[in-house]
Amino acid sequence: MVYRGFRVYLVLSVILWMIAFGASAPVPVQASGQAALSAEDPHQINFIVRQSERAFDALQKKDTAAVQRIIQEFSNRKINPGDLFRIGMHFYRGGEDAARNLRFARKPRVASKLFFISAMGGNVEAQLMLASLFFKGKVLEKNLVQAYVWSTIAQRNPGLNPEMASYPDRIIHRAEQSMTPAQLTQARRLLKK
Repeated sequence: MVYRGFRVYLVLSVILWMIAFGASAPVPVQASGQAALSAEDPHQINFIVRQSERAFDALQKKDTAAVQRIIQEFSNRKINPGDLFRIGMHFYRGGEDAARNLRFARKPRVASKLFFISAMGGNVEAQLMLASLFFKGKVLEKNLVQAYVWSTIAQRNPGLNPEMASYPDRIIHRAEQSMTPAQLTQARRLLKK
């Protein structure tokens, strides 16, 4: 799936996220940070998945009011981008979370939507995951422009762990080797927005 009008959605979504969370810039949140939600509650997880899918679908339809309502609802429930990433990883991998006595079906498409919303909120791990998914083309349609953009966003994110600093560089380098000049120009234009 190629995200049409990506730059409009990204800019608008980040602005809406910043308004909802009162931030002046996207604040990176590590997945390993303390979670605000009660992850032991399957109803809460189902709520997060449903709302993330609704937000993603609303972005596709350019329904900014719906996205703003969903982001505000996340904010009201103290659900942060790190929570979305962590739950996305459970759906991406599938299996059990023994510590919380939960079982997750492997649903990589659901996970990709959670990663997308989390990445827009500034979560560097979600940004890297999206870059990887777009680069490999296994869950999402292969898109070197998107891989380049998300890798660059992660590379610029102050929350990037120094141990992972080379990862976005590798994706950027490998993507550049396969991109046409037009694709590279498109990616750089998206990053300027």
